[in-house]
Amino acid sequence: LPSYNGARRQPNLVPLVAMALHRIGVPVLVHGLLDGNGRVATAYILRELGIMPCATLAQAQRSLDEGRLTFVPTAVLSPGIAQLLGVRARLGVRNSAHTVVKLMDPFGGDCLRVVAVTHPDYMQKLGEVLVQTRGAALLMKGTEGEPYAAPRRRPRMELYRDGHHELLFEQERMTEDVPEFAPQDLEAAATAQYVRSALEGVVPMPLPVVNQIACCLYGSGYTDDLNLAKAIAVVQTRSMAA
Repeated sequence: LPSYNGARRQPNLVPLVAMALHRIGVPVLVHGLLDGNGRVATAYILRELGIMPCATLAQAQRSLDEGRLTFVPTAVLSPGIAQLLGVRARLGVRNSAHTVVKLMDPFGGDCLRVVAVTHPDYMQKLGEVLVQTRGAALLMKGTEGEPYAAPRRRPRMELYRDGHHELLFEQERMTEDVPEFAPQDLEAAATAQYVRSALEGVVPMPLPVVNQIACCLYGSGYTDDLNLAKAIAVVQTRSMAA
């Protein structure tokens, strides 16, 4: 899960997706920046949840080997890309590194990347890249650029694998007829508390996020049956407190 935008208007639910998948039994690595540049970075929320960044690649590998949810700062994965991303803080604008980093494959092909685009036009462009590179990725429109499904409107979700493309979910129409899904407070502590509540079954998990979890189960090879992945996602996200 590449996390590089941070929350500005909506709570950042990347930690919810990551922790739900981890609890189901899927190895999860989140990579991103330590500084949100004025937004609420995933790193801030993970820290509130007791998940600290790895300082070295060796530490990250140990964390994965021990079955822990792992967060690796970009500077540890790729110092060069981290320097390019740092230009934003000085100039106030993004550059091509913000697209490249979302396509980064820390495992050399042996993983499923969740690639979130900010603008719809990039769906086709990045889809073409994924077909050509034959990598495995779930491509979707992110929420404020972050790789989680908008709780009030499921985005289109497409799986790319071995040069082939498969549509898993169509985009939903916008609806307001859904329960309150998250705190109005965007800060890390409030978001972390919501994540805990959703995982414990105290508050419902947004259906689009459950759909995304199903896509990740299917795309990662947890199961080769999409309908079974959907069923597992529904059952497991309703029984996190068990």
